[in-house]
Amino acid sequence: GCAPHDHGGAAGLVIAVEGDFHERRFGWASEQLTVTESAVRQQGTAIEIAADVIHDMSAPASGLSLHLYSPPPGGMRVFDLE
Repeated sequence: GCAPHDHGGAAGLVIAVEGDFHERRFGWASEQLTVTESAVRQQGTAIEIAADVIHDMSAPASGLSLHLYSPPPGGMRVFDLE
């Protein structure tokens, strides 16, 4: 799994190549990052990532994902929910 993160203003697709992934999307409630959506993304699914998305993903067993962004992310923010 990965910590909640953004993509530095880049948009794109994440493709679940092998395995299923749990994805959570986040939004701001005042100064607190909170879960706004939770979904299971099945193998073969293309997941649209808008430029303003903050999310995390994990594969319960094992998984492989392909990430395509444009423009290439110049930097990313990683968030600690604690």
